[in-house]
Amino acid sequence: MLEFALVGATFFIMMLASIDLGRYYMFLHSARHAISEAGRAAMLAPACTANSTVGNPARDAVRAGFLGPSFNLTASCSADTTIWTWTITARRPFQWVIPVFGANETLIDDTAVFTFRKV
Repeated sequence: MLEFALVGATFFIMMLASIDLGRYYMFLHSARHAISEAGRAAMLAPACTANSTVGNPARDAVRAGFLGPSFNLTASCSADTTIWTWTITARRPFQWVIPVFGANETLIDDTAVFTFRKV
């Protein structure tokens, strides 16, 4: 009985930690997918003026899924005579079920830069 208590507790903690790690990578993948969809929406945008910030249209174009209301997606554009550069950033706090090394919350923060040539 004592052996089961030692092995069972260790197994249960390892199982919860692996589920938590899977949740983290699922949120990270969803944030990167949202960035790629926002990049596609930026590519199809009608115009980009110098140093314009387009937060809501890019966010509205993204189906963020279960990322929830705390998911923050911003897109900003800088225009040259022939090149548009979009910088898209996704941020969302992630709450761990089992605190890893004392970290209760981790900020998922990812940025991508898309460059398009005007035709």
